[in-house]
Amino acid sequence: MRVLLLTSQYLPQIGGVQLAVHNLAEGLSEAGHEVHLLSPRPRDSANPPLALHRLHWFAPLPGTWRLGLWVPAWRFRLRRLIGELAPDIVHAHVAYPAGHVAASVCRKAGLPMVLTCHGNDIQKLSEIGYGMRLDPRLDTLITAAVRQASGLVAIGSDVRAEYLSMGVPPDRIADLPNGINASLLADRDPAAKGRLGLPEDALALLAVGRNHPKKGFAFLLEAMRRVVDRDAKVVCVLVGARVPELQTRVDALGLADRVFLFGPAPPVGVQFGDEQGAEARTDTYFHAADVFVMPSLIESFGLVTVEALAAGLPVVAMDAEGARDLLADSPSIRLVKDRTPEALAAALLSLVERIRSKPRLGRANPELAARYDRRRVAEQHVNFYRVVLERLASSAEQRPVAKELSSNLPT
Repeated sequence: MRVLLLTSQYLPQIGGVQLAVHNLAEGLSEAGHEVHLLSPRPRDSANPPLALHRLHWFAPLPGTWRLGLWVPAWRFRLRRLIGELAPDIVHAHVAYPAGHVAASVCRKAGLPMVLTCHGNDIQKLSEIGYGMRLDPRLDTLITAAVRQASGLVAIGSDVRAEYLSMGVPPDRIADLPNGINASLLADRDPAAKGRLGLPEDALALLAVGRNHPKKGFAFLLEAMRRVVDRDAKVVCVLVGARVPELQTRVDALGLADRVFLFGPAPPVGVQFGDEQGAEARTDTYFHAADVFVMPSLIESFGLVTVEALAAGLPVVAMDAEGARDLLADSPSIRLVKDRTPEALAAALLSLVERIRSKPRLGRANPELAARYDRRRVAEQHVNFYRVVLERLASSAEQRPVAKELSSNLPT
């Protein structure tokens, strides 16, 4: 099958959407499909990922992003690429702008378009100003793209619920997860703590993600103040974009020797063209940790949480969208119902105490993560693509018959 993926967010920029799209593209390629990916050229595109799929850039004029003037240029580039490649299906990621662009082009080309929403484009949390759809204009464009899609991928129950609320028929929705490169996380690296400069005698809590209010890092820091008051042999590691900006708050809480802040790290399973190998990768942080913490207030799909399971880590998470779908009942998993630093601290201390009595707690979690391996997830997507193609072929065959029947009706 020839698949054309479309996304406005791609590597070398680091984020959940970028890695999810990359893993799908690689998983499809590993399964023997021909995969092309169209994305706007990022500022640091001189360092693209090494990949099996073929990457196509287009470069909007400077300044046109903010004004939305790049949309016609993107439509033109997509039309040309469809003409050159003749793909079987187009799969857009994020409803706006990629889904918005793909919907109009694919409709005119008579080509099926599958859409995956990834969070900010479909979810809303007004308390922290989160969600594109808080803007009425974007809400209209996103709703239109969702309704026009030939098929929709729901990466979580909350995303599915939003699709249904927009009037999408349930049979157009497939519940499919994002994929990870699970095999690279299975083998623990005993030297990881030392390479990161962490105290060897302390249990390390790890949180990964950009510094954004929805990630709940403020809750985690407040919780850590309470944790270290009860247990001095616990440290916390935060990794992600803008995370070092939290240093002022860390110092104010008196946690400078207990909380370690790192900027974004190269994602698991991704190699870049000019990579030197000196920088710590995300898997190094997973292997240095003893517990993974997901304090997010809202998520569509916690990709790093699945990676933590693959690394054999116990998990403490806020009981919120994106966590409930991923974390089944297990002795090594805690869901925190109350969104307070006190409740989070209590859950962390409880799990830390359990780890000290059972050091191998969480080592069975890779079995839970195996279902998210990118090759397996890619095969599930292909099955859905075929369902979409068969449904559209069937409806195309029935249209002439319906027209003929209607012409024979008495007037």
